[in-house]
Amino acid sequence: MGGGYCSEMPPASIEERCQELRDVLKGTVREALGYVHAPSWEPVTGSEADAELRNAEQGPAGPWGDLPVRTAYALADVGIKPGSTDQ
Repeated sequence: MGGGYCSEMPPASIEERCQELRDVLKGTVREALGYVHAPSWEPVTGSEADAELRNAEQGPAGPWGDLPVRTAYALADVGIKPGSTDQ
């Protein structure tokens, strides 16, 4: 199996690239959390999102709560708004 792109880079370049990726991921997470924790995001009553938020489904560790649903819808919202991730 080949080493790929990173194996061809000098060690300093790998660290620089990793730092760039960390910065991108941190920025993305910060923006997404702004949507997830925004008190103004509420689905339309009777919508699929509304039903998913009220779903009482449980996993092995107990109720899932609304965070997975809010996260999915917030990330989808970011992805469909023109210019929402441009900086």
